[in-house]
Amino acid sequence: MKRFFLILLCNALVLFSYTQNELLTWKDHFSYKNVICVTSTNDAVYAATSLGAFRVSLEDNSITRINKANNLSDVGISCLQGIPERDMLLVGYDNGNLDIMIGNKFINLSDIKESSLIAAKKINSIYVKGDFAFLCTEFGIVQLDLVRLEIKDTFLIGENGTYVNVFDLEIVDGRILVATDRGVFEAEENNSFLANFESWTLNAETPSIDGRYENITSFNGRLYLHEVTADGEYVYSTSLSTMEPWEEFWFDAVEGVREIRKYNNDLFLTTKGLVKVYNQDLQIIRNIDWLGVGWTDSYQAIPDPLGNGFWVANNRDGLFHVMQGSAPAKIIPNGPRNSAARKIKSYFEDVWCATGGVRLGYVNNWSQEGINYYVNNKWNSITRETEPLMDGENEYGNVAFDMMDVAIDPSNPDHVYVSSWDEGVYEILNGEIIEIHNTSNSPLVGVNEEFNNEIVYVDGLAFDKDGNLWVTNSKTADCLHVLTPEGQWYSFNFEGAINETFVLGDVIIDSGTDRGDYIWVTLPKGNGVLVFDYGDSLSDSSDDRYKILGTADGEGALPSDDVYSINSDVNGEIWIGTLQGIGVFYDTECIFTDDLCDAQQILIEQDGNFQLLLETETITAIEVDGGNRKWIGTQTSGVYLLSADGIDQIYRFTEDNSPLISNTIQDISFNFSTGEIFFATDEGVVSFIGTATGFDGEITEASIYPNPVREDDDGVITIDGLTFRTDVKITDINGTIVHSTTSEGGRALWNGKNENGERVSTGVYLVFATNRDGSETTVGKIAVVN
Repeated sequence: MKRFFLILLCNALVLFSYTQNELLTWKDHFSYKNVICVTSTNDAVYAATSLGAFRVSLEDNSITRINKANNLSDVGISCLQGIPERDMLLVGYDNGNLDIMIGNKFINLSDIKESSLIAAKKINSIYVKGDFAFLCTEFGIVQLDLVRLEIKDTFLIGENGTYVNVFDLEIVDGRILVATDRGVFEAEENNSFLANFESWTLNAETPSIDGRYENITSFNGRLYLHEVTADGEYVYSTSLSTMEPWEEFWFDAVEGVREIRKYNNDLFLTTKGLVKVYNQDLQIIRNIDWLGVGWTDSYQAIPDPLGNGFWVANNRDGLFHVMQGSAPAKIIPNGPRNSAARKIKSYFEDVWCATGGVRLGYVNNWSQEGINYYVNNKWNSITRETEPLMDGENEYGNVAFDMMDVAIDPSNPDHVYVSSWDEGVYEILNGEIIEIHNTSNSPLVGVNEEFNNEIVYVDGLAFDKDGNLWVTNSKTADCLHVLTPEGQWYSFNFEGAINETFVLGDVIIDSGTDRGDYIWVTLPKGNGVLVFDYGDSLSDSSDDRYKILGTADGEGALPSDDVYSINSDVNGEIWIGTLQGIGVFYDTECIFTDDLCDAQQILIEQDGNFQLLLETETITAIEVDGGNRKWIGTQTSGVYLLSADGIDQIYRFTEDNSPLISNTIQDISFNFSTGEIFFATDEGVVSFIGTATGFDGEITEASIYPNPVREDDDGVITIDGLTFRTDVKITDINGTIVHSTTSEGGRALWNGKNENGERVSTGVYLVFATNRDGSETTVGKIAVVN
């Protein structure tokens, strides 16, 4: 009766669900358009890009993502192989890693990846027969026992046991035939000494004895062999019984052959632009010409397991289901148009990503990947394919290149500005470009006489508290601009201290000074940081002040004048990331005074030794979460989460110990609404649901999840809607305190246990929060049902 009463009581409470954002979990934000392989089991089709795979149910076409954020061990997928009779999926990787999915269970075999072989280890393809899978790798053949789920043997088949790049393998008529970059090797299937290179011979009857052969398959008594030459790509065939003569079956000088493979009673030939299906009489029964519809990068085709047409992996547009009499149906998970990410910014629940970038020396990449944005848990993209203004249909006829940074209007999250290292600033409203700010309609300065000085190099963008947009403009003396909400532009130069050789990077606004806003701008390529104070008015330059900070004592004392990142925290401190660690300005009021005003490096203790925080790391990103903790991105070492003062390390994420897909971090963004941390890497974007959220100035009615807390809930209970670092007490109905904590930003956590580490008894528990004035407020109730 007591249990029933508690459930009724909980249903009467005002509760909020947080099921979509489970704490301390990861999520991928990959593009799934660049599909490179496809396979099937009895009830599903599986496809993969290099970053992740997905499952398409044959029953209802529902899609399930499978990647490093949930089940896979790695990125860099190179091949898939389904084994329907075992309900098994094999996932091979560029580095030799191997994942095995059996039902819903995943097993990792990293033997090849971790082996001491001094060779490339990519798994090119997988051939299955009986209880064994043969992994065709860049060094030879690896035999996998599918029963014991372990490596059985390795065959180094080159002369004297040397490595050869094995692309494909076929077992037919008691022979193992292997397509390599040095010809076709063969051995007897029942040979007990296949690990001995002397058991293998080079077939001297092939069209080119030591040619590069990438596909081999048998079909209806004949052997088909795909050769890559300088003149083009050939498919030859010959009789299996005589192995001669070799006849030319297919030649393609342009598109290239991706795969030739036997499936059931049909032969599939996949080229970059075509898919042809032949019956046993070599009559074409299906012919898909992708060139006619613009899908020109097919990699692999397989028959549908239920006989409903076939599936095609396309490296440009995704996975297609092709059925007789119907247009090809594209089936992929939602994601951005591409996985590129240079800068990523969040506001409320919206996330925007600039995909471009520059090479060393701030030279254009000429990336045309556009802009990706995440709204209502769905990715959309603005690219040349969706927006004519980015495809040259503007007054200059110019194509948009190298999107660098994003600024979201705090007064309207649907109003966004994106900078370009070529075209100036794009203004976007409701997902559509409404203006391109360049030399024709703004004071932005262009360079490059060859192009009529129309190349406008813009990187950093940031809004101040008054809604003014600050813009950095490189390779010009008039290098800093501001656009007011009324549409008025103002420009600033710095008396020759910054000239046409300078590059300006990120810009942030320091609103914590008594005088007003200070504008901080990174000066990449070893020039330190610019600090600018425009005084009382944007239009009056008489009281403007500026200073360039460097490494000298009294002049900034930066750890290095190669500056990569900058941010301000909740307390108004300025954190600067450099080639050699982090420098912090704890008090920015002194910048323009005679007082010593230098950055301070943080001294930490590690294993009994004192050292400067991350002094050997290049700091590429600094983000501050709702708890004022610092998320630090590095060039080669992944991500650190540090305490608010930087002294304590809370988390360290790398590609080896987490679903992070690369240790090269481009940017980090904290979503104040959800507590989600977005990591932009050189491979793509992943996110992590952290323990902190943004906060309001006052405590509101808390949202508590889960509530009720049932006996099988073994995770943490989240209490949201608090202010910054709120003291929280949880008591039983009699007022006895069972747990005390302090919120990280607007979120507090409770593990459902008392101060002795014991799970609390069934009952109703009250949540009290202390306001900034010291008064306590009841913010919610939690029902625990054991």
